[in-house]
Amino acid sequence: MAQTALIERIYDAVLEADGWMSLVDDFMKAFHGSQAALLSQDNRSGVAQVCAHTVGVSQKALRDYETYYGPRSPLFHYFKSVPLCVPYTDTDYPDQEAYQRSEIYNDLYRPLDAEHLLGVDLIRRTGTSTYLIIRRGARKGHFSDAESRRFADLSRHLQRALRLSRLLEDASQTANALEGVLATQPAAILLTDTAGHIFFLNPRAEELLRGGDGLRLRMGRLQCGRPADTNALHDLIITASNGRDADRGSLLAVSRASSAEPLVVEVLPLPSGLCARRLVMLRVADPRARVPHAKGVAVRFGLTPAEAAVTVALCRGASVADYAVETGISLHTARTLLRSAMAKTDTHRQAELVSRVLTAS
Repeated sequence: MAQTALIERIYDAVLEADGWMSLVDDFMKAFHGSQAALLSQDNRSGVAQVCAHTVGVSQKALRDYETYYGPRSPLFHYFKSVPLCVPYTDTDYPDQEAYQRSEIYNDLYRPLDAEHLLGVDLIRRTGTSTYLIIRRGARKGHFSDAESRRFADLSRHLQRALRLSRLLEDASQTANALEGVLATQPAAILLTDTAGHIFFLNPRAEELLRGGDGLRLRMGRLQCGRPADTNALHDLIITASNGRDADRGSLLAVSRASSAEPLVVEVLPLPSGLCARRLVMLRVADPRARVPHAKGVAVRFGLTPAEAAVTVALCRGASVADYAVETGISLHTARTLLRSAMAKTDTHRQAELVSRVLTAS
């Protein structure tokens, strides 16, 4: 296989199912080997894990190497002094007679027709090395200097591909963990891109959108029952995606046909770097289902009855000014009660206070 084609195969392996297995096979063929393997091995004990290997090697031989022969190999510990991405062969081992008398050479490598090796260490973390080994039999002879140079050219690409694979694996685990957490939330949680296209829904959000009352999907985009609400929601999404987290404007009361009480939508920016696309999280609460009586809010959060009353009003979609008019108090008094409620709940914005109450179990 040509060098450029082999480099392409290295990066393809990161994205393909069983990609490393097929890549190891490609390396074996390209270097005229009889076996090849990608391994991770403990630098102290020598206990190994075969990450990928060529076909034709029995599972017993693999397990024997991992647990018995690997820890006893005279070559493994010697080659830990070789810098990363610098190839080594069995001819680099200074005591060839001792190597050929060793148990691993006579009981494992010779029966496998794998006396000669070409290897390279690619990653070293605390106590562990990851490396690629190609082996072939005595009849094919030692690996040449030209083969070592070619292997060296490829090793940097192998190293980058392994690091990329690790990053993708970590990102996948993070995404799975995030989905697991969001799935258990009592509020409806949606992740959207800047255009309002849905990226993720938790079960409560799926139920909400199926009902189509207040929020619904149309041509793949999140929309509200009223065009004015849709425009306001998309404006908030764009604002949040740009990282502008103003004290006002991150809460939206979305009208619905089935109830005079609107859905309360909180629009939150997600940290940059969490996803390749810029995403925004929407947390949607139904005041009928989620907001307890003002007395319950007072007990749960240590608020006075007046502080709890203004908090519940905000959770139902009213503004501070609306509450002041409704109750006949001054706007200044309503704002004072709100500031006191936020101080007692350790929140700093109206949206944060509402979210704390609506998501409390």
